[in-house]
Amino acid sequence: MITLIQLEYVIAVDTYRHFAKAAQKCFVTQPTLSMQIKKLEEHLGIIIFDRSKQPVMPTEIGKKIIEQSRIILRESEKIPQIINSFENFVSGEVKIGITPTIGPYLIPKITGSFMKKYPGVSLYFKELVPDQLFDEIKKDLIDGGIIATPSKDDSLETSSLFYEEIMIYANPSHPFSHKDEIDIKELENSNLLNIKGLKEEVLQLFTYQNQNELFRSEKKVLLKYESGSLEALKRMVDKEGGYTFLPELAINLIENEKKNQVIRFKNLTPLREIKMVSNKISAKSRLIDLLAKHIKHCLPPHLLQKERGQLIKT
Repeated sequence: MITLIQLEYVIAVDTYRHFAKAAQKCFVTQPTLSMQIKKLEEHLGIIIFDRSKQPVMPTEIGKKIIEQSRIILRESEKIPQIINSFENFVSGEVKIGITPTIGPYLIPKITGSFMKKYPGVSLYFKELVPDQLFDEIKKDLIDGGIIATPSKDDSLETSSLFYEEIMIYANPSHPFSHKDEIDIKELENSNLLNIKGLKEEVLQLFTYQNQNELFRSEKKVLLKYESGSLEALKRMVDKEGGYTFLPELAINLIENEKKNQVIRFKNLTPLREIKMVSNKISAKSRLIDLLAKHIKHCLPPHLLQKERGQLIKT
């Protein structure tokens, strides 16, 4: 007979590609984990993992078994949610990945009120770059993600949360800081500091305006700075000069005395779409939906309006 424990061990080995590490994560000894997986293989009459390879790799049939095992475990986790729903009480833990260009500005706005509204729910946020975030969702290490980068994986469910404007933040000595608006054609790559998490969005913005050749060129770039921190980028602009691009939630936290360093685009309101992404089959779908609704409730209404600008297609 196949047990949920066996399927849990199979998924752990696939996730960590190492029997000892998988056993550690499952809080059992390696012999116990190995024995249960061996029993499952004998019961099914197949080999799930090729143990001759390092790291351990699933066989072709093993990949199918692992995929189905993830579905079965997700479905089994829905049972407590069904009971809670019947009792009209929301509880459980939801793990959400969030990118560094969103997390520091969104999380403080939503967590306190969400926890007061749903005291039975534990929230866990983890900052991840997009590729890591998608990978951890597929491996069930997190339940969902908040991200601006779209997923190309059809097995993931995506829904819109809000739309934030992209603006310019310039050093006080930069000519841009003396303007209320700026035409996109006036931008210069040589003074641009950019962040890794916004790079593709910014390139799409200039492609949209037929200005992409200037910004795809590396010849004029005197200083390249890639980071997951918008705050570090702002400090670099303040100290070293030049300008950068910042999303609206980050702009809202800038000190009043620095507000005049923020410049909007002339005849253009570029918006990036922030999305919630999760597995289509998820035991935590109810909690994820509640969190998404709460995020929308906590934000200013204009952030929910896509029609106020031009959506950057990433």
